[in-house]
Amino acid sequence: ALLTTKFFGIGLPYHQDEWKFAHFVVDPASLTGIFHHPPLTELLFRVARWFVPPELLRIIPLAFTGASYALLYLILERRTGFRSALLSLVLVGTVAYGTLAALMLDTDGAILPFFMLLAVYAYDRWRESIGRTRLLFGSLLFAALMLGLLVKLSFILVIGAILLDYLYEHRRDITFREIWRLGGIVFVFLAFVALLIGLGRLINPAFNISAMI
Repeated sequence: ALLTTKFFGIGLPYHQDEWKFAHFVVDPASLTGIFHHPPLTELLFRVARWFVPPELLRIIPLAFTGASYALLYLILERRTGFRSALLSLVLVGTVAYGTLAALMLDTDGAILPFFMLLAVYAYDRWRESIGRTRLLFGSLLFAALMLGLLVKLSFILVIGAILLDYLYEHRRDITFREIWRLGGIVFVFLAFVALLIGLGRLINPAFNISAMI
């Protein structure tokens, strides 16, 4: 029901920066390099033009919103119980800004929140798992953080928040060795993401790293 009501807004006209995304889908050659974000943003809308007509592009953020609702429920149900998860889902799904975000043709309204919630879900499951299951959710966490950062650099805030949560949870038994280990992991992760961003020019020669920074 929370998503069904938003379907009535799929056909709304595009406003402000939304025209940039819609125009890119219709004629990507004319706007190549216009996205001053990591390469996954442009790639996402390049792929979208194969499946979604230009006048219905709001389906993309709406699909990400539906997945975000599912993740939000799974996270809160495990953390605080069914009632709290359901009330939170209703709140997010009915407030005005939640509706706008679900239909906004951009990365901030629905796409980045999806990767943030995916990272939190994977992080929670990683903390409580052992063995192969822990490795599985650790890999999912790595992928969610990497993809989020490849959409927009401001996603670094999510990485910092998860790292601070981990440090606070282990504040009583953290050691300098553990801090160095975490620092090494973060450095390797960021170096790997930087490499992927650099390789983005192979997919899109017009990609401008300096403009992104």
